[in-house]
Amino acid sequence: MPSSTGDFCYVPTCDLWNCQRPAAYKIAAIWTDGVLTELKPYGLACPDHVGELFREVRLRHERCKLAPGESLGPLRIYLLCPGRRDSQLEIATDVERQLGINSSAE
Repeated sequence: MPSSTGDFCYVPTCDLWNCQRPAAYKIAAIWTDGVLTELKPYGLACPDHVGELFREVRLRHERCKLAPGESLGPLRIYLLCPGRRDSQLEIATDVERQLGINSSAE
């Protein structure tokens, strides 16, 4: 939908089934093939469902098959911020801490 400045703007919603609340977090891992680096998204979550969604996508992350030369970092929770690209998103360390997520052990 257009914003007041005319730019396109949309509000992503939580990926948990039947939840239509605005997403506040992106659950993703840093992927690279040695040349390109980007966030591989696993889901978007509202504050109420971030822990549940993180647990749901963990198995999919662990089973991800990589091609030779590719690598995939640990699953992390990023704070969504309107107007920011993936490379500009900050890790929601306070949320990870509350959920008992140890990213170095992933």
